[in-house]
Formats: sequence, C-alpha cells, structure tokens
Amino acid sequence: MGFFAKLPLSWVHRCGSGLAWLMMKQKGRLFKVTQRNVLTCFPELSEQEQQQFIADSMRETAKTITEMGPMWWWSTDRLCKTIVKVTGRDVLQRAYDQGRGVIIAAPHLGAWELVGLYCARFFPMTSLYKPPRHAEINEIVLHARERTGSSLVPTDNNGVKALLKALKKGEMIGILPDQEPKNGTGIFAPFMTQPAYTMTLLSRFVKKTQAKVIFSFAQRLENGAGFHLHFIEAGDDIASSDLDTSVATMNKGVERCISHCPTQYQWSYKRFRLQPQDSEQDSA
Repeated sequence: MGFFAKLPLSWVHRCGSGLAWLMMKQKGRLFKVTQRNVLTCFPELSEQEQQQFIADSMRETAKTITEMGPMWWWSTDRLCKTIVKVTGRDVLQRAYDQGRGVIIAAPHLGAWELVGLYCARFFPMTSLYKPPRHAEINEIVLHARERTGSSLVPTDNNGVKALLKALKKGEMIGILPDQEPKNGTGIFAPFMTQPAYTMTLLSRFVKKTQAKVIFSFAQRLENGAGFHLHFIEAGDDIASSDLDTSVATMNKGVERCISHCPTQYQWSYKRFRLQPQDSEQDSA
C-alpha cells in the first residue's frame, strides 16, 4: 500500500490493470466468483459481451486493491482534489438540514472508500467497520478512515447502538448496504433479479428514526483522471413499514447506482452465497 501511495493516480490505475491481467491468467477465486456473478446477473448479454464485462470488472476490482495506497496514505487535501465532479451535493445537504439524521448507503462500487472520507470532511459521521484480525493493520485502517473526522465503530451491538445514537442526534452514518449480514439477521430480497440475503439494519434504522437515506458512490474516470462522486436519494418505499418492501427498495437503490458504471461494482464479492433453500435446510 505504501508503494502505491507514492504513485500518481494514473499509475495506480495502470498497476491495477496489470494486476488484473495476472489475476485473469491465474483464474483464481476472485475471477471465478466474478465470472459466476456476471453470467448469473447478465444473461441477456452475448457470450462475447459477458467475457468483455468479466475482463473489465477484473480490472476495476484490481484498481480497488491498488487504490488502497492513496485512500489510506494520501493527505486529505490531495485525495479530495481527485474528486473532479460531485452530483447531488444539494440532495445531501437538504437531507442533513432536515435534522432527522442521514444514512449514507455506499455499495461496493467504484472507489467506495472515498465516499466516507468525503462526507466526514463536511458532516459529523459514524461508520460501521469490521476490525481486521491483525492489530497493526487495524491501527492503519482506523487512522486512514478516521483522518477526515469520521468515527468508526465495530460491527457488533455496541456499534449498532452508536449508529442509532448518532442518527437520533441528527448526524450522519455510513453503511455498506450490499454487505451480506450474519446468518439469522437478514432476509432474502431481489437483487439483479436474483434472491440475495440482505441486511435489514438500514431499514430498521429508518423505521426508528425517520432518517433520510442517500446512496453514494465514487465513479472512476478514465485514464486516472479522478473520480465523479454521486449522491442519490433513496426511493420513498425505503421508509415503508413493511420490512420486505423497504429492503427490496434498498436493493433497487444499489442497482440504480450500479447502472451508472456496471463494471465498477465488486462482482468478485459472493453476493449470492446463501440462497433460500440453504436457510430452509438449516431450519429443518
């Protein structure tokens, strides 16, 4: 990560493309998961289009890896200068000004680490994170993600309480809406026409606090030119009292984000690892 932090963004992305070439040659786990997800979610594409999509997706996944250097080590001023366009900044401000708290739903799309760093620079923000196993890496992650003012809390009951407390104070929280929840804490909802085990935490927060939900992602621009930051208001049904409706609306919001730059989504993530028949077998 320190090595990549010494390079300009254009070279960071070039290194990512080179890394992707190796990953595709090896055909390891990330490649196989990406291939399976693309074939499942985009059956309407021709075989040639699917293969091109897979190759493009692998390049974007590799860029996510090499980008960790700048995301974790660059100064906040230098990092924020890579954001060359922001769409929906007024949407974000209006949501915050309502005083009911704002949930930033940032899926694994583009340079998703950049979303939290940007928002925490302008608003009081608390975000969930899963502490790494190694203490040294944990210290690096905490420093990197909190350096613009964000407060990170672990993915446990204490972390959830901290998020709820922040919302009740009218502050901002960050959640990865496409993170697969622990067994027994989620429900199945449609995602890219497939059943996906999906978190209910965001929907429950909305029900308790009437917080506004804003989807956000940092789209990579070509040739390392920087990033285009998007803020998109969630559909009204995300505040539905029916949990299934709210969760389905959340997944629709993620899909809407993906539609802007489909290959930049993290298709290497096992989003469909659990299926309804698996939970039925567990119950039996």
